[in-house]
Amino acid sequence: MYYEDLSRFTYFQDRGPAVVNVGWLEAPHPFPQGKVSREDVAALERLLVQGWQPAKSRGWHDCSLCGRGPEAGPLQRQLDGQMRLLGADILYVPDGDRLYAAPSLIIHYIEDHRYEPPEAFLAALRRTDPTSPDYRRECERIWAAGAAP
Repeated sequence: MYYEDLSRFTYFQDRGPAVVNVGWLEAPHPFPQGKVSREDVAALERLLVQGWQPAKSRGWHDCSLCGRGPEAGPLQRQLDGQMRLLGADILYVPDGDRLYAAPSLIIHYIEDHRYEPPEAFLAALRRTDPTSPDYRRECERIWAAGAAP
């Protein structure tokens, strides 16, 4: 599933301009490449384990950049003693009045395909603590603000 970085998030429904996409890659669309720190990847992993989720997915997406098919099964990663699917969750990062929405496959895209997310997203990620009550409150506030009247 491809969405251009910083385009409006419409995966579940259009949440207005406050909720934007980051890291929704799909072949053959080009994407920025570069180096992302291990600390930033660890922050994404924390969101995968502890992040806010307004809805549950009913399946998983695979990486079209690798040429993997569904028969290979989902990409997985062991975190906090549990196997976690990459491609089944959305990671939310609040930033003022903006909420970034990234597929959990962003971790794989960064590590295996050298995807480089926008710097504003990475800066917000570095300020995000998913264990803080402020994190959930900010996510919910921005999400609700984007709801259609």
